[in-house]
Amino acid sequence: MSNNLVSVIITCHGKANFIAKSVKSIINQTYQNIEIIMANDGDNDPLLLRQLDEIKSKSKDITVKTIITNNNRGVSHCRNQCIEIAEGDYIFTLDGDDFTHPEYLTKCVQILDNDINSQLVYSLVIMFNAEKNWPKIRILAKDHENLIAAAYIPSAHMFRKSDWIRVGGYNEKLLKGEEDWDFNIKRILPDKKFVRINEYFMFYRQTNNSRQKEFDKSLCSK
Repeated sequence: MSNNLVSVIITCHGKANFIAKSVKSIINQTYQNIEIIMANDGDNDPLLLRQLDEIKSKSKDITVKTIITNNNRGVSHCRNQCIEIAEGDYIFTLDGDDFTHPEYLTKCVQILDNDINSQLVYSLVIMFNAEKNWPKIRILAKDHENLIAAAYIPSAHMFRKSDWIRVGGYNEKLLKGEEDWDFNIKRILPDKKFVRINEYFMFYRQTNNSRQKEFDKSLCSK
């Protein structure tokens, strides 16, 4: 396995109560050649600002950068801004209230390193909320046809920065979860593939205002 730098993009808006655990799950990865870029999208919550300062001050072995916008511009804008300055060949995106298994990055890097035709790597997901934990498989995207039919791929996945450049990044006009679906579809190439790790490496926090719920409602209405 190579030692390619992985740039981990973490969106923080509204995540003051969860961001520390999310970042810790990345710092504790078995794959350690990483940089963390956190995007605070116009959130002035004092708790969040303290959390971000503490994370940066306590990080010794891993580079931590922060991008701050004055107004809430949305996840697409934040990710694009972060990936623009990312130095890694591989990008891993994570929402600031989710967290990951310690082996997730290692597994993703191994797959991208060993197969040039692999564009995107993701795992199965355990969804949870404040009251209970339950395994729930929503990952149906085994081929491009399923993906176009809106099969779910988790936001926490790894891809090549070159693909982000090729398709022009995330569509910043999409604000309710559609940006992930749109970004995935744009990356499809006939001779490439998306790879699913059939292990539970992502832990997705489902709240009452989760963007995935909004996307599901929006998709059903269309």
